[in-house]
Amino acid sequence: MNRMTCHYLYDNKSGTETVRRGVKWILETAKPRGGLIAVQERGNLQDYGREEGLSLLSLLDKAPHRATVGGIHFELVLPSQIPFQANGKRMLALHPQKEYLDKLCKIKGITEMFVISFLKEDIKSWIASSYAVEFGGPLKNS
Repeated sequence: MNRMTCHYLYDNKSGTETVRRGVKWILETAKPRGGLIAVQERGNLQDYGREEGLSLLSLLDKAPHRATVGGIHFELVLPSQIPFQANGKRMLALHPQKEYLDKLCKIKGITEMFVISFLKEDIKSWIASSYAVEFGGPLKNS
């Protein structure tokens, strides 16, 4: 696994507040290199993109699955299109299943990763191996 800073949140509430926090994070931290947004299925983008504050996700749903917001370039990552190299970008992964998350962690050059998960079981081993900290929570010594 790449040595990167890792954060996570559990999305155990109804609504889109947790996803909104993740999108806000990537919009604030992705400059100057840009960001990657990983989703398990493209259909999730359509649902979230309709919500206030999540228009970046609907922009990524349109081919070529790239968008520029505030001068920052973002790219969509799907299970069928995983890049080999991230070139110093940050990544937001929305609700990845364990197998998909394992593949995302193999992308070279990710500097920081924020994972939002429905299930603790899907990210439990990733949290341990990456020394991930809960977003907004205390830092762990690694």
